[in-house]
Amino acid sequence: MPQPSKRPPLATILLAFLGTGVLTLILAVFGAALLNLFGATYTSRTSLITFVFVTLLLSLPFTPWFTVLEKRYLKSHKPADKLRFIIVDTAFTTMIMIFTSLFDTAVAIPFTAALFTGMIFSLLELVLNEKSRHSVTP
Repeated sequence: MPQPSKRPPLATILLAFLGTGVLTLILAVFGAALLNLFGATYTSRTSLITFVFVTLLLSLPFTPWFTVLEKRYLKSHKPADKLRFIIVDTAFTTMIMIFTSLFDTAVAIPFTAALFTGMIFSLLELVLNEKSRHSVTP
C-alpha cells in the first residue's frame, strides 16, 4: 500500500508564499511611512515602498536566527535580555537598510531614520510575539 506523502500540497505552499508577500507589502508600506516621518528622501512613494520591501526580503534569510534569539530572550523574563534582543535586532535592521540604500539611488536614508525605524520594528515584533505567546498558553 502506498504511503501518503508527508509534503504539504502545492496549494498550501503557494498560499503561504502569497500570505508572506502580502504581509511583507503591508510592512513595507508601514516602514516607508516611518522612514518618511524620520526624514528619508526619495523620488517617489513607490521607490520608498520598494526600498523597504527589498530590505525586508534581504532580511528574510536571517529570520530563523532572530526567531531563536527572540524565543530565548522571551523565555528568560529578564528585562536585560529583552533589551539585548532589541539592540541586536535594531542594529541588524539598520545595517540592512544602510546596505540597501547604498545600491538604491532613488532613496536616501539618513542613519537616524534607519535606526529609529529598525527600533520601532524590533519593539513591535517583541510586543506582538509577547502578546501572541500569552494568548496561546492558558
